[in-house]
Amino acid sequence: MAISHGFLLIIGVFITIVIILSSAIDPLCSEMVEMPIEPSLPLRH
Repeated sequence: MAISHGFLLIIGVFITIVIILSSAIDPLCSEMVEMPIEPSLPLRH
């Protein structure tokens, strides 16, 4: 039970981080598209 509980906890934290990052990256992406200040940054996904 401890393993599955930790697994669910990790999934919950991961989903929360993804939601926060996506909401924070959305305005950054629109700003980057309008004004590419540093095009030398490697964009890897």
